[in-house]
Amino acid sequence: MKSGGDGLSSRYKDVLSVIERNLKYLESVGLDAQLGQDYKKVLAYLKSRSLVESFSMLDGKVSRSVVKKDAISSMTSDEIAKLTLSDIRKKISAPDVSRSSIEKVASVRFGVSKSGLSSLKSKEALIEKMNNLLSNESVHEIISRSVVPEDDGKNK
Repeated sequence: MKSGGDGLSSRYKDVLSVIERNLKYLESVGLDAQLGQDYKKVLAYLKSRSLVESFSMLDGKVSRSVVKKDAISSMTSDEIAKLTLSDIRKKISAPDVSRSSIEKVASVRFGVSKSGLSSLKSKEALIEKMNNLLSNESVHEIISRSVVPEDDGKNK
């Protein structure tokens, strides 16, 4: 058996895979539609958990002291608005960042609505969406600089 972070991550993914297969089986034998929807919501919730949270579940140490706040959760909206694109990329890629923290950045920095974010089923899909938003903003910055050159003081 593996030890360390990779082993736990693999175990957690294996557990999620079993849960997904169980859902498919239950649907094939006539699972109630509402119960199926609820099951899918629970699965989406489990997929959205951070590595720290999933590690604590598998190790049996579900304690508030184990799940520490990530770097984004304590930031104000003004602080988030001032982050560089590079800083945002680093913070959303951190293994301990929560889905709610990533949603906070998407909402504050890019104006993405809560309903637009809730349709993303997993934390990975949310991070992918954020990376797309970051790439788009980066392209917009490049276009702005080329269209409106910075004043070099010669045009006065």
